[in-house]
Amino acid sequence: MKFGSIQKKLAAVCLVAAVLITYTSAVSAVATGTVPDSSAIVPSGYTFDTGYINAEWTINDAYKNVITVMDKRSGEGCISFVVAKNDSSTKTYTDPLTVIYRNAGKINGRYVDIKLNVDKLVQTGSTNTNIVNCDGEFLCLWSDVTDVSSHKTTGTRYKLTHTTDLSYTITYADDGSLVEFPCFQAVTDLDTFQNVASVAEGFVPVSGYNTAYLYPGSLLKQQNGGFFAPSQLETNGTDSYTKTGLYITTDNGKFTGRFYGTNCRTQLLIYNQYRSGMLPKPSLYIDGSHVYEPGEDVLINVKQNIGKLFVDTVTRYTQFVISDDVPQGLSYKSARVLDESGGDVTDKGTLSYDETSRTVKFEFSSGFIQSQSSYDGSQYTLEITAAADSPEGGSAVITDTARSTISGIDQETNEQSLKVDTPYHVSYEYVSGSQGRSLPEEISVSKGAYAISDSETYYQGDEVLRKESPAEGEKLEIRDDDGSPYGSWVLSWDEEKKTVENADIVFTGTWRYVPAPRLVIVKKMKDSKDEFTAAHGEPVFLFRITGSDSGKSWYRAITFSSEAVREVRKNGSYMDSDGVCFVLRDGYIYGRYAPVYLPEDDYTVEEIDTFRFINTLAESRYHGDEVTVADSAKKAVKAPLRLSEYKPGQDGFGADYISVCFENAKSDWGRLSHTDIIINRLKEAE
Repeated sequence: MKFGSIQKKLAAVCLVAAVLITYTSAVSAVATGTVPDSSAIVPSGYTFDTGYINAEWTINDAYKNVITVMDKRSGEGCISFVVAKNDSSTKTYTDPLTVIYRNAGKINGRYVDIKLNVDKLVQTGSTNTNIVNCDGEFLCLWSDVTDVSSHKTTGTRYKLTHTTDLSYTITYADDGSLVEFPCFQAVTDLDTFQNVASVAEGFVPVSGYNTAYLYPGSLLKQQNGGFFAPSQLETNGTDSYTKTGLYITTDNGKFTGRFYGTNCRTQLLIYNQYRSGMLPKPSLYIDGSHVYEPGEDVLINVKQNIGKLFVDTVTRYTQFVISDDVPQGLSYKSARVLDESGGDVTDKGTLSYDETSRTVKFEFSSGFIQSQSSYDGSQYTLEITAAADSPEGGSAVITDTARSTISGIDQETNEQSLKVDTPYHVSYEYVSGSQGRSLPEEISVSKGAYAISDSETYYQGDEVLRKESPAEGEKLEIRDDDGSPYGSWVLSWDEEKKTVENADIVFTGTWRYVPAPRLVIVKKMKDSKDEFTAAHGEPVFLFRITGSDSGKSWYRAITFSSEAVREVRKNGSYMDSDGVCFVLRDGYIYGRYAPVYLPEDDYTVEEIDTFRFINTLAESRYHGDEVTVADSAKKAVKAPLRLSEYKPGQDGFGADYISVCFENAKSDWGRLSHTDIIINRLKEAE
């Protein structure tokens, strides 16, 4: 300790809970229990950072002229909060100071903030001339710990007597919610050395506490709802815990205590048995020193220690589970739970196996986890017996990671692996490369035009060439009831050859469904009075689709008839007798021609010029899971439609169809009027 034998040690340790308790000034009654081992002391490694390195504080405006901050880091090594000029009268300060420790540590992987509020400070008056008009320290921040204090900072001696109400609120830093885990506080070194006989140091739980644990040799007096030192007694070392100390548990991360101190600095240490890295770790063991054969038993041992009370655990667990998902490649047979001596203790809880999730789970009973005698640090083993399956491909490395769950906190074990080998034959399989589509019956490795097999036996190191037929790029064309093509399945193989390496070989042929090439022409017109004037005639647009390889051309027309314009404005959509669908959206009328089915080719799509409208933009787009632009121009636009040839990563791979959208604007206004005889006719070929 930094402060000598007269200085006090206080540990506030935050553990696990479920409900939020609000602060009240009334003192709460708590039950009492006994620490079973007089040598059991919770180690300081569980503490959070609660010093000036991560602290920020706020002094109540009402006391800014009374409370000062003394930075003594370069000397004594701390920052002190001092209330000025004690005199013969007793003084009370309400909410004088709030300290927040940011990112004080982690619980279940989440940072927590700790708020320490001095709810009330009562400084007892004195007629002693050595005390009157002397400054009194009531809180002291060291680099990583905080003290509550009754230290007189001026004069020759200090006998200040402080009664300090301190409340803690521990929240998650990411969302500000209250830490739900119960807490405990270690209050130690409640002695009265150098005190006046009428004043005893003590601690009174105000709110949020439930059970206090005292050592068998405790000398503390229980009175007025709290715990007080007998008069004229000094303790240090282990005696500060076993004779003049106690542990007291809380409901969650919100609790308040009253501290009586004279002539001392008392440490406030925030502990947490669930702090990340503090819980006993589970472990997994599988004998992977030899290769398993199909049908051979595999033992999976998941080990987990229970905590030891008042060493690494103070509050009892709300849940204690050991579990493992039996990995693929193994078949579950049985399980049991063993203690350290190898005795079967499966009756201490419930053992289950879920066939769907393949989870083996053992949950200790509530009676077991609520019994104080259970927390002796013992190790328990969930022993699972499984059989090695025949692995696909003849060889498999099987990995496993198990877990434990303590009071809702999951912890994973180390990873273990084993190998199962049976290398024999070569097989073929077909899979669908199109999500949501199953292969048609015609595509089968066992029958029909695409049947493929290999009856030979191969050995380690043999190089196997894939059968030549069916070949890479093989197509199965799918037609509708009218005999028109609407799609095809295209085959690609994973590899041309493979080498036997302690495993059966499987050649996988992936059949990707490719829709029949479709092209959709879309005409986009601004919905305005000027664009659609009945006296000017009905806008008619003609489009030419030309294949690069075939040289063939297809023509399609879209007419924005008066009826179509009227109906789409009225109803939002309309389909004319030619199958053109009109839609009104965002101030534009779109005319969408029915899909045109075409042979695979690279196409050029253009709008044939008219007198009355000019092209402003033409854009082709692939449509699939995503929409991507294929080409953009003002008049003629490219529309590649070789959907079955595209590879992953290429434009058009996975597309269902391609669309070409044309935008126009009305032009040649000088030649148009309500009596003009020229109405939207095609320009003569040049």
